[in-house]
Amino acid sequence: MHDIIEDTDISDLYLSTHFGESISQIVKAVSNHKDETKTKLENKRITFSKIAENEQAIIVKLADRIANVEFSLLHGNIKLLDKYKKEQLLIEELFPSVIKSIKAQKLFVHLKELFKIAICLNLKEGRSKKEL
Repeated sequence: MHDIIEDTDISDLYLSTHFGESISQIVKAVSNHKDETKTKLENKRITFSKIAENEQAIIVKLADRIANVEFSLLHGNIKLLDKYKKEQLLIEELFPSVIKSIKAQKLFVHLKELFKIAICLNLKEGRSKKEL
C-alpha cells in the first residue's frame, strides 16, 4: 500500500477517508517527491526528510528497503544494489537521530548489515548471478 499514490490515481482524500489520517500520512511521507527542476538526489533528500518526520513512515521505508535489498542480493541485481547503496548514505544521515522505537532501530541495523553482506560478496558491476 505504501506505493499507492505513486502507482495509482488514488487521492489523499480517498486514503484518509478509507484508511484513516494516520495511514494517509505514512503513505504520503513515503511517496517519492517528484520535482522536475530538482536532481534525483535532491528529490530523494526531500522524500527521506519527509519520512524522517514520521516514525511509522521510517518503519515502512526501512522494511521496504530491506525487502528490495534482499531481493537484489538474491537475484544479483547489481544496478539496483548500487542505487540503494547511494541512497543508504541519505538514510544513514537523516534517520538515526530521529529513530525512537526499538523496531525501527532493529530495522535500521538490519539494513546496514545487508550492505555489509553485499560488500563481503564483493559485488561488482557486470558480475552475473551465477558468480555469486
